[in-house]
Formats: sequence, structure tokens, C-alpha cells
Amino acid sequence: MERAPLFEKILNYSQKYMARFHIPGHRQGAGLPPQLQNMAPELAKMDLTEVSGLDDLHSPEGVIAEAQSLAACLYGADNTYFLVNGTSCGLQALVLSAAGEGDRILVPRNAHSSVLGGLIFSGAVPEYLQPKIIPYFEIASGIPAGDVAHRISTKNKYKAVLAIHPTYYGTVGDLTGLVQASHQVDMPVIVDEAHGTHLYFQAQTPCGALKCGADCVVQSVHKTGGSFTQSSWLHLKGDRINKKRLKDSLRLVQTTSPSYLLMASLDAARLQLMVHGKQIMQRTLELAVEARKSISQIKGTVLLGEEHTGTGFVGIDPTRLVISVKGLGLTGYKVKQILSSRYGVEVEMADINNVVAIISLGTTPNDVHLLVKALHDLYDRERHNAGKGQVSMVLPPVPPLKLSPRQAWMTGTRSVKINEVSGQISGEMVCVYPPGIPVLYPGEEITAEIMDYLQAVRKMKLHCQGPQDPELNYIRVLDY
Repeated sequence: MERAPLFEKILNYSQKYMARFHIPGHRQGAGLPPQLQNMAPELAKMDLTEVSGLDDLHSPEGVIAEAQSLAACLYGADNTYFLVNGTSCGLQALVLSAAGEGDRILVPRNAHSSVLGGLIFSGAVPEYLQPKIIPYFEIASGIPAGDVAHRISTKNKYKAVLAIHPTYYGTVGDLTGLVQASHQVDMPVIVDEAHGTHLYFQAQTPCGALKCGADCVVQSVHKTGGSFTQSSWLHLKGDRINKKRLKDSLRLVQTTSPSYLLMASLDAARLQLMVHGKQIMQRTLELAVEARKSISQIKGTVLLGEEHTGTGFVGIDPTRLVISVKGLGLTGYKVKQILSSRYGVEVEMADINNVVAIISLGTTPNDVHLLVKALHDLYDRERHNAGKGQVSMVLPPVPPLKLSPRQAWMTGTRSVKINEVSGQISGEMVCVYPPGIPVLYPGEEITAEIMDYLQAVRKMKLHCQGPQDPELNYIRVLDY
């Protein structure tokens, strides 16, 4: 059915004149600040609430239910749920649905920070899986399916396993093998597919998680599917995750004032993908191939490609360009800043060694041309720095977990100087880039090896996420 029922219903309702005595208070734009009133007046009219005929996200029976059902059909799910708090709330709801206080769950060490929130909410105890590191790029790849199968066979006491497919760097592991190993013991597989909404429309991309047999998948539709920022959806397949508990969990972690603009954008994005998804992805892949061919010829850069598979991953998303700039003698952070300020080229992210650019459904040939031209010019200007400032560090072993994330969260913390933290229990997450794998989670013991590693990170001024003091002069530890 080539229609977007929720979008159409909102549009039709917004065009009626009515005496409105309901939220939002700007009354279809009339009460917006002057700076906003004329920017997008038609969108402002569609910023509505649960009025007559527009259904209720938390108990859908009408047009929202219909729109979600159409999304489920597109992806081959049994049920699909619209999310207006991003993929973060979907992952948290799934952790809450799968595991409770004291239950164990297998989690990749490089899982999104929202998963930590789900562990704190639920009281579940994580057992972390350390992803492999891709040589030269020094970034996290994935978890071999054999590692999961071995962990299951030796302990067989987990409520669920979480997988990332694809990673932020576009790598994919043997998800089918992981699913098969998990399903042999009837254990559900939760997949963070935030960066994989587009993987279902062309054979040249990696297989989508639902096609690999995953039980529940969360996708950030705004990332690669064309909807507004913060809009996602959650797909459910089979009965390994209790549907009623999932609905209750979603009510708990999602806002009670859902944005109809975000839901309308999800419905419209679904229609576009249904009708034109194959053509859009074909064009996107052609641009990605062109970009890859051109960038691979630029001296001073190395592009992550299929030739690098085998270190924890079996394939890559060709639309995700991971470009090592170590050969330029510049950090990825510096290259990202130069690309933006000097060339008018904005990339997705950077770490110390790499920049990441995404070829998406809105990318144009001129965008690719500007990126390639900028990288060529960078080499011409910076090649005298080649070989300088390359960074390679070995992660310390995963530390012992002394308290669950929830127990750690409920405990007070204090700041301790970095050279005095050995033997303490961490009260915060510390994630260093590269490789983008947390070296510490709340509740873990700070070993001597980790203290030495963090001191080296501090000296090299590597980028950190999570700690209250990102310069790592101090670490928050549990105070008990």
C-alpha cells in the first residue's frame, strides 16, 4: 500500500481550523518565538498531540498502529514500535524486557552508552565480550560468533546476548552464526542496528539483522533511513522477548509527550524506503564505490575495505568510509577540523588515527567530489609530516566486576588522583578513542594495568568519553 497513513492523517488534521485548547502551547506555530514562526510554518502546524483521530503511541489502536504495521511488513518483523527517544530508549527497553535484578547478559565491550543505562535500570549483570582490534586502524571491529558460542557452552546462564550490527565503523561480524549459537539454548539476540536501517534494500550491503535471524532489532532511522533526528524504530520477531513486558518497558523509558513530527517522519521515511528503497540504495552504493575508488588512490590515506576482514569481522558496509590519515602525519581530529574550516567538508566523526564519512541517501556526486578533492589537497600540503605522530596502544585486560552497574550507580563517589586509583572501584565509564572500547565501567576494579594505561592516555592527550574529568587528572571511584 503506497501511502503514509499517519503522516497523511496529521497533515489533514493540521489544515483544519479549530479552536484549540490543548498542548503544545504554541498552537500550530502562532505562539512560537518570532525567530521560529516563519522558518517552517507547515511543520509547526503538524506539531500536535494525542487529539481526536491521531491515536496514542503508548496504546496504539488506530493510525499509529497501522503505520507501525506497515513498517513491520517492510522489514519482515512481527511487530514494529515507533521510538521518539532515539535508539537509546529502544535498547534500554529491550534490556529491561530481557533481564532483571541479578540476571546475567552478554554485552559487547563497545556497546553504546545507553546500554549501561538499561543495565542500571534493570539491575542486570553484564558479562562483557571484548571485540577484536583492526590492525593499523586501531579500532574495534566485532565479536567472533565462536566467542559467543564458547561462552554459552561453558556457562549457559545468560538471559540474552547483545550484538552490534554494523559497528560505528561499518564492520559486521558473523551475526547468523551468533544467532544460531544463541538460539540453540533458546537465548534471545538483541541487536543494536542503529547504523543499519539501509541494509535491507541491496544485496551488495551486508545482510540486515532481522534477515540473520535476530529476535529484536533497533534502528536509528534518522541516521541512514531519511527521518528526522531522534526518530527510530524497534522490530520484534518471535516470542523470545515477552511482548507485554516490552510494551511496559517502552512506556517506562519513552516520553509521555511523543512528537508527532518525529512519528510522521518515520511514516514518510518508511514509505520512501518501501517505494524507492532499492533505487535509492543503488544510487548510494554507486557513489560509495566511486568515492572508494578515488580515495584509495590518495597517498597518505588508507581506506578500510574488504581486504582487512578477518580480525573479528567478516564484512563492511561499503557506504561507511573509514579513512586512516596516519600517513599524513595529522590526527583524525585535526583532519576533521581542517576539512570543515578550509574545505567546507563535514565528516561524521574522527578519532586519533581516522576520519569517518558516510555516503547516505542524501549524498550528491558533488559532495563526493569535494571530499576527494580536499583529501588530495591535504596530502599535497601535509605530506612533509608523513610518519609523524602515529599512535598505537594495547588495551589492558578487562578488569574484574565487583558490583553490578546498578549497585555502583546507587553508591556514592569521590574523585581520586589518577596515580592513586589502583585497587579502587570505578564509579564511571571511561572510553578512550581509539579504539572506542571502554577501559572501565562503573563497578569494575581499577587494576594497576588500567591505572598505567590511563596515565599514558592522559600524557598523550587522547580523546575520552564518559569520565567527569575528560583530561584524566582524576577518576571518580566508589565511596563506601
